[in-house]
Amino acid sequence: IFPQNTMSDSDREQVDRYVADYDAAQTTNDYTGLFAGKNVIMVQLEAIDTWMLDNYMPNLKALKEQGISFTNHYTPAYITAGTFNTEFMANTGLLPATGGIPTSVYTNNAYPYSLANLFTKAGYTANSFHNSEGTVYDRGNIHLNLGYETYHSGSDMGMENSQMDRYLINGFDEMTAADPFFSFVITYSGHGPYGEDSPIYQANADQANAAAQRTDGNYVYAVAGAMETDRFIQELMEKLEESGHREDTVLIFYADHYNYYMMDDGLNME
Repeated sequence: IFPQNTMSDSDREQVDRYVADYDAAQTTNDYTGLFAGKNVIMVQLEAIDTWMLDNYMPNLKALKEQGISFTNHYTPAYITAGTFNTEFMANTGLLPATGGIPTSVYTNNAYPYSLANLFTKAGYTANSFHNSEGTVYDRGNIHLNLGYETYHSGSDMGMENSQMDRYLINGFDEMTAADPFFSFVITYSGHGPYGEDSPIYQANADQANAAAQRTDGNYVYAVAGAMETDRFIQELMEKLEESGHREDTVLIFYADHYNYYMMDDGLNME
């Protein structure tokens, strides 16, 4: 991230020792190679909290119970860019700078060890998908620099409403176009700001109001958003089954940050 000449020789030697020791310490276990050669769809869930998953997202909850749950993922909560910070970290393994998101840094530097580049070197195609246009966080440029062949925006996918995750399934053919494939998908519907007029709430209002355990503040609106995201997950699983990809595709789900539109200490701490 910073010019190379800011590191002293002793700093560089310390990094070299760390990398050498890390590589030497690697061992195989029962999980090594378990998913070798599988297709991969990695989904970053915007503003989805554990309380939303456990109570209002039956499709994602079922996948969690059937799969492997990693609990040591922590997001740098720099409020300027919680979503992009996690996105960058998940794609590169690097912690982002604390000073916000200078996009010129992420478009000019090389990332040979990013997930997209590593998968590409292994013979995979790599593409990214999100509701927003490529100008948001400069994803249209940054994702290409991270090694993705194409950033597919909501308009590229022909989403009828870019706020509603159910229409992300429009990009399914591009997500699975080649074999093997690595597709990175970012959802949106769990994110605020919320409101009664939101198309996300309107589409899920009856179900959300019937299921919500609370009715104060933004709670019901957040539940509606979680249900909308879960609908995309349901449709994704159905499409994988129909296309014959269900058994040869690994799905990875993680959240970008806690739902800070729910300013409730109890829920945030959970």
